[in-house]
Amino acid sequence: MKSLLFLSMLFSVKIWAAESLYNDVSFENNQIQLHLNLNHLKSFSSAEMMPLSQEMVKIEYQDWPSNNEAGKPMLPFQSFILEGDISQIKVAIEKGSSVALKGIPVPQAKYPCRCDKASDEIKWVFNKESYLQEEKFYDVESIGDFRGKKLVRISVMPFQVSGNSTLVYPDLKIKLSGAQSLQYPLNAKKLLITGPASYQSEIQKFIDWKVGFDMMDVKFVPIDGNEQSPAKIKQFFKQAYDQWKYTHVIILGDETVVAMDSMKTSSSDVTPSDLPYFLWGGADDTVPDVLFGRFPAKTPADITGQVQKIIDYENAVNAGLSIHKSLGIASDEGSNPSDVEYMESMLNPLESIGWASTRVYQGNRTHQNSDIAKAFDAGLGWVNYIGHGSGYSWISVRDQEFESKQIADLKSRTDGIYPIVLDVACQNGRLSGDGRLGETFLKSKDQYGYATGAVAFYGGTVDISWHPPAVMAVGINQIYKNLKQQDLGTVFFEGQLHLIKNWRNLTEAVENWRWYTLSGDPSMKLNSN
Repeated sequence: MKSLLFLSMLFSVKIWAAESLYNDVSFENNQIQLHLNLNHLKSFSSAEMMPLSQEMVKIEYQDWPSNNEAGKPMLPFQSFILEGDISQIKVAIEKGSSVALKGIPVPQAKYPCRCDKASDEIKWVFNKESYLQEEKFYDVESIGDFRGKKLVRISVMPFQVSGNSTLVYPDLKIKLSGAQSLQYPLNAKKLLITGPASYQSEIQKFIDWKVGFDMMDVKFVPIDGNEQSPAKIKQFFKQAYDQWKYTHVIILGDETVVAMDSMKTSSSDVTPSDLPYFLWGGADDTVPDVLFGRFPAKTPADITGQVQKIIDYENAVNAGLSIHKSLGIASDEGSNPSDVEYMESMLNPLESIGWASTRVYQGNRTHQNSDIAKAFDAGLGWVNYIGHGSGYSWISVRDQEFESKQIADLKSRTDGIYPIVLDVACQNGRLSGDGRLGETFLKSKDQYGYATGAVAFYGGTVDISWHPPAVMAVGINQIYKNLKQQDLGTVFFEGQLHLIKNWRNLTEAVENWRWYTLSGDPSMKLNSN
């Protein structure tokens, strides 16, 4: 039996591929080969679907994702990210024999934007036409370009609806020409830092640290972002890359200091984002060519505490010190899965290697706002939130929302270790300079002028959708568990690729990258777990 290869982009290895998990699918010699073990297949009646006249079943296989397009049958699939020009790829299939399963698979629900209050009633969308389509065993889609290499997502679909039953093809073969595993050359880290010239003296300590500790090649190149159009800023970054081939970028200043570009998404025609600055593969590109983040600031003094937190964090990494404690905050909403179910999937990977977790669940009467501060004050390495966001608060807390103004009251860490925060909520990641939750976690100081809060924050700048960001967050936690001397930007980069591989609707998957921004240092070294 060959082993499963989840193909993902790793900046620290030569081939974009990850570890073997199951003996059910492989990509080797330009061929995708399935060997599905039907003993691992689950098919059971779906009582909630009884209002529909036909007998419906839920079908699950291993930990494969299921088709999550609204109104489409929820059938397991598997995806690969490969190097190849979609116009040059040719595909041949060998279906092999099939096995019939009784019943029609459940259709996926349509869920609201995460900023809306979700109804307890699941909004099923049943489109009979989508169940009667011709057999489709694979799909090849372009996802853009990475450093001059064209990328495609190839999805394999061995489960098919046929009349009043579902067919599974356990030995399906898909032969490819024109696509291959992406060979990625090992590059030295090069960090470009940019912002107003007035920030250079404050950032010099950080530059000296990165050169001495991380052995990075670092350059500071000033840019007056508030006097530049997004088009000129993108040109600035591309020209700098052509000259120097940097791998990481830190932008100094919030969006009022160095302008962010804007992108059209389902929730906003003007979604603030730095992503377009690093998409150099043409109009259809979705994958950034470098890892990027911001130090949110209105003045040079705003970055002082952020710099020190990163230096202290990497010092702790160098000394082998870490805090193996996480915090999970979840709303009492959602379905299939619920936010609590998503949170359990986020917490479990680190708990499986000995981390201790604190849970603050909106649906638990004993969990309160004060439990969040207690967890921060006791020390945390990682924080997950899933629920509603106002831009300035975590709303989904039972007694009262956790607001950005509370961050200054958190204790300053004597050990210098502050947590990384992953936020699945609307608007909290925006860098508007007016006290949003994410930027406050980075900039906040206590009454004595000592830093508090977090060392990094990854969140959405506008209203975000219900499920895709949660799927990304689950993937990020799994990736973080398996760390082997990666940096922070790589973890979030791979988390976005996890979503692209596990969310069937590619448009919905790639727009998640448009929503999210990193407040923090993408080159920050992390402890191996």
